Amino acid sequence: MSNPLDTEAGSELFSNYEAELKLVQADLNQKLDQIPELTGEERKSAIRGAERAVDEAKELVWLSTLLPFLATSQSGATMTLTSSVHLQA
Repeated sequence: MSNPLDTEAGSELFSNYEAELKLVQADLNQKLDQIPELTGEERKSAIRGAERAVDEAKELVWLSTLLPFLATSQSGATMTLTSSVHLQA
């Protein structure tokens, strides 16, 4: 049986993770740019937001590295992988 990641669907799934990672990276960069200008509680809040963005990026990278291992179940049926990552406005 062929590897589902070699198919268009597998490539699309990986591309989706890549696109999400780019969005998280842009969000993180924006948060990091704001931190030097802030003080007190606003600064602490911005740092926590940046830490959440880093955690989201880690999750996306982790999920994308698991694709080759999780793309098929032991029976060979294709599994659907979805990300629980959501950008915060």
